[in-house]
Amino acid sequence: VHPWLPFLDSRLQELYPAVRHKLAGALKSREPSDATAPGLVSPWRSVFDQRAWDKLVATALAPRLERILVGLDVGPGAQGRGQFDRLRWVLMWSHCVPTRALCALLSKHFFPKLLRALYAWLRANPDFGEVAEWYEGWKACFGEDLEAQDVVRDSFNDCLVMMNAAVSGDDISLYDPSRAEEEARRKEAARGTRTARSTEFDATLKDL
Repeated sequence: VHPWLPFLDSRLQELYPAVRHKLAGALKSREPSDATAPGLVSPWRSVFDQRAWDKLVATALAPRLERILVGLDVGPGAQGRGQFDRLRWVLMWSHCVPTRALCALLSKHFFPKLLRALYAWLRANPDFGEVAEWYEGWKACFGEDLEAQDVVRDSFNDCLVMMNAAVSGDDISLYDPSRAEEEARRKEAARGTRTARSTEFDATLKDL
């Protein structure tokens, strides 16, 4: 189909829903570790409009990637348990999943537990060489484009700050990830409250 798109694009529009249905079925049936799958799917990203593509990814792909991240064991010895490979299964879809969506998944399901695992490990008087190897192993899973994203860069920097504090003998309780998570929950609740008040205010104005 692809070679004919420049000539028949308008005539093929009616076929696109069927194509998306086929792609969704293929995404749901293939194993997450299948490295050939992104190459089969990604060419269609430039064919479909953004809304249709985002819907396809959200319904057929994102839930599978989310399950991998939720089940990921990021603690010490992760490499020996094949966990780095499992993260790579998620990241190999970076050319198919919108960057903002992939970063949202990582922000919710990967980085918080990475920071929690690091904090717990540093409090247990670890071998700092093993900690550094663990850190570098996770970081190496990310390509340059993803590393440049704020959530990725900032989260790995937070890891480094915590590691440097531990090596220096500082009190790492100041970097307890649960504090940041609680602060994030408070901010989210505050945003929800402001949104609700704004909606009520707008409704009141309409009633005047």
